[in-house]
Amino acid sequence: MELQKPPIPPTVPDDEERKRRAFADVDEFTVTTHERSLCKKTKAERERAWRLWNRFVTDVLQLTQKEADKIWFGVCQNKKKSIAICKSFLADYTRYARCRRLYIDGTEEQKQVRTVQSVVTIIALWKHIVAQADAVVLAKRRDQDSNEDSDEDSEQWTLLGNRGKAREEVIQWIQSTLAQKFNLSCKQTFEKTEATTDDVLLILSTLWERAVDIPCDPRHRVAFHTLVLIGSIGFRPGTYENMLYRQVKLLVVRDPDTKEPRLIAQITINQNKLSVNKIDKGADVVIFSATMVPCQILCLVTFVAIQALQDDAFETEFSSFDELLQRPNLEDVDCIELRWKDGMQEKPIFPLKYYKFLELWNRTWLVAGNRTPLRPYALRIGGGNKIDGSLTSAIRNHILSHNTQTFETSYQARHIPHNLMSFVFDSTSEDDSKLFKLLASASLRRDDKAPLYPTAATLETFENREDMKALRAQRRHLREELQLSADNREVKQLSAKIGDLRTVLSNLAVKQARENYFAKVDSLRARGLSTEDMPAPPPNPFRCSFGPSLPAATIIGRYLNPKDPVSDTATKMLFPNSTDSGSDQTTQKRLAVPEMLFAYLNDRYGEVEGIAQEMEQTASEHKKAASTLSTCLLCLQSFTRRRNLSRHHRSVHFTATTFEPFSCPECQRQGKEEYRIERASEWSNHVERVHGSINTPDLFTTPIVKPTSMATTTKSKSAPCLRCGQLFYAGNSLSRHMNKYHRIVEPFDCPECKREGENIQINDLASWLTHTLDVHGCNGQTGVVIDKVEFGVLFYSPNVVPLTKLDWPRRLSCHIDPFGSYLRSRNIYLVNSRKL
Repeated sequence: MELQKPPIPPTVPDDEERKRRAFADVDEFTVTTHERSLCKKTKAERERAWRLWNRFVTDVLQLTQKEADKIWFGVCQNKKKSIAICKSFLADYTRYARCRRLYIDGTEEQKQVRTVQSVVTIIALWKHIVAQADAVVLAKRRDQDSNEDSDEDSEQWTLLGNRGKAREEVIQWIQSTLAQKFNLSCKQTFEKTEATTDDVLLILSTLWERAVDIPCDPRHRVAFHTLVLIGSIGFRPGTYENMLYRQVKLLVVRDPDTKEPRLIAQITINQNKLSVNKIDKGADVVIFSATMVPCQILCLVTFVAIQALQDDAFETEFSSFDELLQRPNLEDVDCIELRWKDGMQEKPIFPLKYYKFLELWNRTWLVAGNRTPLRPYALRIGGGNKIDGSLTSAIRNHILSHNTQTFETSYQARHIPHNLMSFVFDSTSEDDSKLFKLLASASLRRDDKAPLYPTAATLETFENREDMKALRAQRRHLREELQLSADNREVKQLSAKIGDLRTVLSNLAVKQARENYFAKVDSLRARGLSTEDMPAPPPNPFRCSFGPSLPAATIIGRYLNPKDPVSDTATKMLFPNSTDSGSDQTTQKRLAVPEMLFAYLNDRYGEVEGIAQEMEQTASEHKKAASTLSTCLLCLQSFTRRRNLSRHHRSVHFTATTFEPFSCPECQRQGKEEYRIERASEWSNHVERVHGSINTPDLFTTPIVKPTSMATTTKSKSAPCLRCGQLFYAGNSLSRHMNKYHRIVEPFDCPECKREGENIQINDLASWLTHTLDVHGCNGQTGVVIDKVEFGVLFYSPNVVPLTKLDWPRRLSCHIDPFGSYLRSRNIYLVNSRKL
């Protein structure tokens, strides 16, 4: 296909207006220099650096503006004096850049301290000044020399790019001479740490469960929670701060597997730190989707939908979260968008300024009991490292908005979460992956019993400080002598200063108290002593803001916390069929967490407590009903008898002759440590030991072993009578007892099964022997214990007892033969390898 050329405008020699405009453009473009577009933050930093430079050359060196401009011409020509003046400015700034710092111990209440501690600060200042000088001073000189009548090289008047020899010389001087002279650090002043999944869960659960210690507006709490979830993916904070409604879409999509509608949140992230006024090729935008998940503290869709409901942002009216899930009708399409109202597109969905985000972040991290502050940037590092290896490097770089080299050099945490010794020495020791995952957690050494507030005695000492007395005297003068009201501007300013001073002093006191606490408890625990005698942390001495909302937030926290049993109840209400996130459209009861959040955002705190009480009552009823039923822990189907449960396992879950190991799903649902099931019998033993005998299936088949000598048989008085519970030696001893005291002359219920809640009727000796061998794994007459062989896997034991004549035909007719060659032989023995 031939490309079409743009049309050539016709020549119009008599068009005077066109000629005039053309010459005007030539004159304009001759004197106009293209300036590189900058973001607001960079532009402000350069202008601030330039003001510092001008103040130095005019106030300190007493130079005129023309003489100051000549300095930069000299720097371009590598003149030593000009470069020396620039070095003098940087040294002067390092020496006199100071701030006032408060102290709560010692004789001095305030000290002037130097703010510059790192060479990175000075290098950044120097680069800003050079860039601004190039744009303000040197650009004019380049324009003058670019005239056709000039023979000078205009490109010599620049300090950027390959012409920046003097600039690099000053940077080397900063890193060596200046750093040594003022003892500046050449290392990062913070430790690069990643926020692991456990750290994120800790921050989110603490935000709600410890709401009393983290008071804030309900909308800020929900916004902070949501933004932490988004930041955990790896995006920069500036990309999701003040996210607009037009960047968020809520979709209802038909699941291709279940054919059920699912609620999806589609979020658009506009990357920052990009060149301004650049042609947009679509690579600067990341769009990702999120679905509803059972772990409600991590369910981004729920928080997005609830915020939209609270803002009444939907074009279609929805009154509740339940209606939002149930009302949309897909008909014969696979996706519909729940559109926003007109006028909502440019409104922020989570209006939370970064300073407030940072304030909540630091407070939550402190309340969680952590010793050192963690920068929010740890979310980005943690998200990048989770994505790395799981997705392609191209997707990782697209999300992080960096190249591979930058990721490998700047996004690696100092702590390596792997057992390097096992890699180096090819260790075959047990798997320590969970241990080293824990060691990588930034919250590993936390202690939530550390103090959070200053004591009342400490607050009294603040009133004796001279700076506090001076402020209160000024306010008293305005109120009492000048008779100004509390609403007066000057009075308000003084009150704010007093409050700020008290806050700063309180934070210093708490910091000192926590350092002393951690030092004390570490010493006690290292010596093997208890910390129970440590004094209780002081209570909150300040007036609590947002008081009515805090108990409601705490209640919601219980339902959000994945480790809280109450949260599991709420999850089952939302996902009743399984732990799979595909059942998010079916509900049996009220949707606890979404309804609570909706009431919380609308200041209906009593309704939150009412929903919680209803959920607890429902959970109690479910628990009471479930206590009388046997439940298959693999598919959660209930049965009235354990016998039916065992039959269900054999017919549905364990039908094959081979066995594939799996992890216990009930342990996963309860948030316990993963437990691997390697054999069918191990599943029965694990369920009985951990999850209760009522839910334990009998997964054993006929025990068969090769005959061994009776001389290897050992006996001990450990065979219980299943009728009365007394202990006897297995064999003739128990048999004599049964014949003397428990001869079967009339039908009775098995006492052992009756204790487990089942009524099994025994009619005669034959049914008693069959029942005890099938259900209790032993001979009910002799007490011989049976080792059980599962699904074709044969177990051998040195302790064997021969089959009796009474047992042989019945056992031969009642069990399937997994090894036909053994059953055809008449030499069959029962195993007596485990003790009751």
